[in-house]
Amino acid sequence: MPKTPSGAHHYPPESYATAHYPDIPGRMREALARYVCLHIQPGHFLMALLANDFMEVMARGDSENIAALRSYANLLYNHVPVECYGSREQVKAWLKRGSESSAMSSTARREFFF
Repeated sequence: MPKTPSGAHHYPPESYATAHYPDIPGRMREALARYVCLHIQPGHFLMALLANDFMEVMARGDSENIAALRSYANLLYNHVPVECYGSREQVKAWLKRGSESSAMSSTARREFFF
């Protein structure tokens, strides 16, 4: 991932996620961005996905989100701070932490998702 001279991560302008993960619905990219950038709790499907709860993902997901599971996995693995997903405990800790300790700036993350 390229970095700016200041050392901050740099993402291509205007929605890298939209261009590279078009099957993830826009409303879900928005909810994921709020979670990652602002530490705002998402809905049940994303909570299950972030917590690595496959059975709950399958129960909560609509056909559009189920079809996008590979893209969700790639997006999380390659672009989202590992501290904010993987288990219910990690998700709860991320929500509790607040945005001041995040790995990337909120602006960089928002540009990535939108």
